[in-house]
Amino acid sequence: KRCLNINNGILEGFRLEGGTGGIGANTSGGGVFANGSAVLRNNFIVGNEAPGEGGGIYLTENASLYNNIVYYNVSDNAGGIFISNATGEVINNTIAGDTLGGVAITNSSVTFLNNIIAQHSGFDLLLTGDNPASIVAYCRFKEAGLTDSNGNIPDDPLFLEVSTEDFHLLPNSPCIDAGHPGDDYRDNDGSQNDMGAYGGPNGY
Repeated sequence: KRCLNINNGILEGFRLEGGTGGIGANTSGGGVFANGSAVLRNNFIVGNEAPGEGGGIYLTENASLYNNIVYYNVSDNAGGIFISNATGEVINNTIAGDTLGGVAITNSSVTFLNNIIAQHSGFDLLLTGDNPASIVAYCRFKEAGLTDSNGNIPDDPLFLEVSTEDFHLLPNSPCIDAGHPGDDYRDNDGSQNDMGAYGGPNGY
């Protein structure tokens, strides 16, 4: 079964592991199905599997994600996060090592900032359908162009030790001080935002 269905309130500081998304050939959201005005912050979402879309998380409506680690999840479409018909914020998350793809965004108007998507055999980030108002900026994903004008980069994020689930960044990581330069996104020490789950005002 799925670890969590959430449509309002804030879930913070949990490890959600081993969800299977429930019964049905196309069940979405192996670990989490988030809709309404739900907020997930500082959670670790690992080792979940969905027969449909979004092995780790299926995100829709005005639900938002801040500073979560999404790792080693499985699905037939976007093992990490599947974002569909969504209008919320996805800021300062780390999405890594999920089967097939990392994050798919379809028919949404999301604010997608300061995220690291890495180590996927398929796509890191895939945009499909109609995403007229989605903002994808200051993120790391391998499809980012070398001349990207929105602050996105394709460089290796240089995690500390993935094998022990430590996604802190090495001192020479290109993702350090590479997030959105705005004051609202600064790290706790006052420096420019570090991409990924440990950066920004909610970093831990």
